[in-house]
Amino acid sequence: MNFISSDKLEVLSTKLFDVGPLDIIVSNPDGQRDIFPDGVTSLAPLKIKIIEPTSGGLSGGTKIKIECELTVEFARSVFPSGFVDGVEVFVGEAEATDVTVLSSHIITAITPANNSGLKDLVVVNPDGSEDYFNDAFTYNPIPTITLIKPNN
Repeated sequence: MNFISSDKLEVLSTKLFDVGPLDIIVSNPDGQRDIFPDGVTSLAPLKIKIIEPTSGGLSGGTKIKIECELTVEFARSVFPSGFVDGVEVFVGEAEATDVTVLSSHIITAITPANNSGLKDLVVVNPDGSEDYFNDAFTYNPIPTITLIKPNN
């Protein structure tokens, strides 16, 4: 917590313990307190639904679009879900670059270089919520020309 002024506090939380609307409660050392009902909404865990395109070259540089569900069922209730500024994308073990939040449910990223084959996609919001999309992206080897007919 960071005391800004007599009417302003800054509180950063990396992990909330519940999802949905949460009350904000502020207590002074002298026992005075106030409650702001539903002052913040904790998002539900991410659920990736689409990645496009699903393949690219070994050198990386493919711009991918990732979409997540707008809502997720959690503890028998439906809550909002989405990407927030600071979201990270990993393709295989390598981190993607130029991650851009286009909306609460759409981001883009540039794939990193990698070896050939299928790679999992992992998206991580700053609050620690994450989702895995198994075998989501294929790195294709560079084509090799082995024969030209006719050769003249």
